[in-house]
Amino acid sequence: MIFLLRFFFLLILLANPLFAAATEHSQTPHYRWGRGLYLPDQKILLGGYFNFTFKALQGRRKQAELDDLSLFFTWAPHPRWRLFSELELEDLFTIDSHSLNSDERFFSVERLYLDYFITGSWRLRLGKFLTPVGRWNVIHASPLVWTTSRPTVTEHFFAPHASGAMLSTTFPLKEHDLDIDLYVDASKALDPKMTMVTFKTAFGLRLNYELSPQLQMGASFVHFKMQRPNFQPATDLFGLDMFWNWHRFELSSEFAYRRPQSGRRSETGLYLQGAIPLGHRLFAVGRYEYLQGTHFLESGRQRGTAHIGVGGLAWRPATPLVLKVEYRFGHGNHRLAPDGLLMSIAMLF
Repeated sequence: MIFLLRFFFLLILLANPLFAAATEHSQTPHYRWGRGLYLPDQKILLGGYFNFTFKALQGRRKQAELDDLSLFFTWAPHPRWRLFSELELEDLFTIDSHSLNSDERFFSVERLYLDYFITGSWRLRLGKFLTPVGRWNVIHASPLVWTTSRPTVTEHFFAPHASGAMLSTTFPLKEHDLDIDLYVDASKALDPKMTMVTFKTAFGLRLNYELSPQLQMGASFVHFKMQRPNFQPATDLFGLDMFWNWHRFELSSEFAYRRPQSGRRSETGLYLQGAIPLGHRLFAVGRYEYLQGTHFLESGRQRGTAHIGVGGLAWRPATPLVLKVEYRFGHGNHRLAPDGLLMSIAMLF
């Protein structure tokens, strides 16, 4: 990933004459809330989002934290080329009943890739990108999702990022669009700063079919090895997902089945989530989650079966801004996703 950073920023430096080429035909930069600042002469779009959360979880200290400050940079110097990066400051500060802590903040490259549009329907992506498994992971930004907490099946079954190459296309099938993503990961070679939730190697396929303007169905497959302190066998993951939207009512679901090739026990997880409009941009949100198997957490392993429920409200006074409050409860979820109250404010800027 270090050499990718150097390569991409070298492209920007080589294009520096574009930045200085202000003429009588220069266009005025303009800003739209939630859409960012656009610099038309340089073909650059700057934006991002922040997320501020409060958690009162069972067995843990109450705490408030600014846990995400993400900055987006998009540069499209040519119709066939686009450079995108998401640079994130995480855990900027945490306030609990004992102290204000800002010692754990760190900077991360969430995404950094170069897109080449081969034709109108084919695209090649090189760099670090969100792993295309299911729906939540590729959306993931706090202002764009309904709850403060993330479904556990989207968090512990696979690495959230891949570093490598992805080929994507869309073509009509019976008058509806079929999206295809085929990708290969080489994180061991490209991203030396690896963590427990990073792929060593992987290759995968993602399909999404639009059955109607209201209903989409998806399927995912990934074969991977993970970076972990103990031996981890090659693993296959199979996933199914669904999204339905009608008059601001929304229903979504993801299912994942993970099978290690060494003969270890398989793991299963799913969630089903609904959002119901209550009026005045207020939505009631509910989610059920099920997990079965052994899951690797930063605090150790979680074995057994867990049932998790989430109920809450989300208020969107404006499209880029969302305020959320929810209560999470369950059985067998103490280490994985403990019971308690969660609240957040998130905004695109």
